[in-house]
Amino acid sequence: VIPTPKSKFWSAPTLPWMGFGNNLSLTPLHTLMIYNALANNGRLMKPYIVNAILKDGKILDEYTPEAIVENICSESTLEQLKTCLVGVVTDGTGKSLHNPFYQIAGKTGTALVANGTRGYADHIYQSSFAGYFPADNPKYSCIVVIKNKPFAKKYYGGVVAGPVFKEVADKLYARDIR
Repeated sequence: VIPTPKSKFWSAPTLPWMGFGNNLSLTPLHTLMIYNALANNGRLMKPYIVNAILKDGKILDEYTPEAIVENICSESTLEQLKTCLVGVVTDGTGKSLHNPFYQIAGKTGTALVANGTRGYADHIYQSSFAGYFPADNPKYSCIVVIKNKPFAKKYYGGVVAGPVFKEVADKLYARDIR
């Protein structure tokens, strides 16, 4: 859900708040599609999970990659975004993901989550890290989203979701270099 000025949820601060993620409602899959598009040089792909359906070793149905949008932004904007996402890991809130063998590009996320009628009183956070690797020649894109317990001592995306992303990335990268 992305509000517009005609929406009943639109008010004066809506647009600036959208700049840092407030007032938006995206699934992790939609978020990952954006990072995957950046890794694919701006090409937004339709997600799919199954390559083929087999019965007794024979292909009944086959699925192939399908582009939804060829260029989500200009080449200049794409290069700036890629530089920023690498910077998150080299110099920003994702420094714990840095390693000397390959580069990760991505972004940490931390969101305060409402708890029904209690609102935000329970201090429940959702921590995330979304990105792709190796940054210079992407092969994988991944998102990790973790909903923390109320009043968790650690809840920032780089501290909670980042290490999970790094563990997955390290194992995939190590598997590929054999």
